[in-house]
Amino acid sequence: MKKLLFFLYILLTSIQVNAFDQKQLDEIVKYYSDYYKSPDISVGIIYNNNIYFSSNKSDTLGTKAFPIGDMSSAFTSYLILKLSESGVINLDRTVDYYLPWFTLKNKEAAKLITIRNLLNQTSGFTRELGFNSLKVNDLEQIKAFFSTITLIDEPGTEFHYSALNYQLLGFVMKTIISKNMNELQNEYINTPLQLKNTDFVDSNLETYGYQYWFGIPVYSKKMNRDEWSFPTAGVQSCTKDLLVWAKFMLNEAKIDSQTLLKPEKFEMLFRPKYFRYAMGWYSGNWENNDTYFHWGIKPNFSSRITLLPNENNAIVILSNINSLTMVDNLNDSLLNLMFKNKKRLHFPYEIVFRILYLLWTIWSLYELFVYFKLWKKFKYPIHFNFNFVSYYQLFVGIIIPLSWLYIIPKITMFPISNIMNAQPDLAFCLIISVVTGILIVILKTIIKNRHRSSKFIVKQNS
Repeated sequence: MKKLLFFLYILLTSIQVNAFDQKQLDEIVKYYSDYYKSPDISVGIIYNNNIYFSSNKSDTLGTKAFPIGDMSSAFTSYLILKLSESGVINLDRTVDYYLPWFTLKNKEAAKLITIRNLLNQTSGFTRELGFNSLKVNDLEQIKAFFSTITLIDEPGTEFHYSALNYQLLGFVMKTIISKNMNELQNEYINTPLQLKNTDFVDSNLETYGYQYWFGIPVYSKKMNRDEWSFPTAGVQSCTKDLLVWAKFMLNEAKIDSQTLLKPEKFEMLFRPKYFRYAMGWYSGNWENNDTYFHWGIKPNFSSRITLLPNENNAIVILSNINSLTMVDNLNDSLLNLMFKNKKRLHFPYEIVFRILYLLWTIWSLYELFVYFKLWKKFKYPIHFNFNFVSYYQLFVGIIIPLSWLYIIPKITMFPISNIMNAQPDLAFCLIISVVTGILIVILKTIIKNRHRSSKFIVKQNS
């Protein structure tokens, strides 16, 4: 009897230890929803072969579809490997083998780019090139676009993330097998995995996105539905479907004891080439646990998927706000919960930064107003009495603000036009700060020289 009771005690204790705390999960999701002011968050978790959902709305079954942004590239890489397995595509063939018209500004460099380079993001394309407005049915436009491109590195040598790599992969598939991405996705992924709410972004979205304007979510219906962008950022899905996809990846492309992708091909998805990136997945480490993950950031949505192959667990986060940090911070908190670590909630510094940036911009406008009033008091003088120091100060005062319009896009690798589209409040403050900074320097110089001229006249008269 004692042995039986001891056995039951051990069994109940192990169940308790291995159970996932749904209440804490809901509390964490609510915390990030409240502090990041996210209108809609849907979270799905695989833990010890059990599935858990949480949402700040009524989506308790995880069936609401969200655009998933660059997480779409994992689907594209899988499709390419399926076609490679059947002999339709050779990963080591060059792009111009499948697209004879393909060339770049440097024609010799164009002949070196392989399908594998595109998958590994080692083609030499820059990030900026991914922000294009190409039309999949306008071949002449596509040819003209590529003919002007100069690579940043020799193909196969360095990692440079660019949406153009997977956009081009999609066009290669469409060209050689005469099927669009939607047909391929349904044939090789949606149907065998029975994904019910996964498709390419259309006008029937259940939830539309929001963009921050200084920490306040503002409704935004921005959506790129052009087929050219489908392979890199065109998929919409729900947490329920993405957990099926995650489980499929954790089971090494096996479903119902059937292997849908050969092991040697499957390994390529997660075998990093450069910068911890393989084919549609980044590899990482969280407290000595291997992880595979990818983000999805769109102008009014953000998402993340994380696989933990050693534990056979996964996390999916979907939201309809263009936060730069929320999904990563939420993911970190969920990992801490998953591994029974001390509860850790990240403070929303991003919201504070957006508000402080607005206050800085308002202060700049106020400073400009003060100098304008002073200029008006002197009856708007435009006479300049320059010396070398004045020229130098004016030159530096104009160049420094203007340089930010070059430095910020260069550091972030996002064109200023894309920043305006994806993070409009930050772009607005940047442009206003630059303009006001230049005008303040000019007015200060004029007023200072006016004072000097007045003193000189008084001295001459005395």
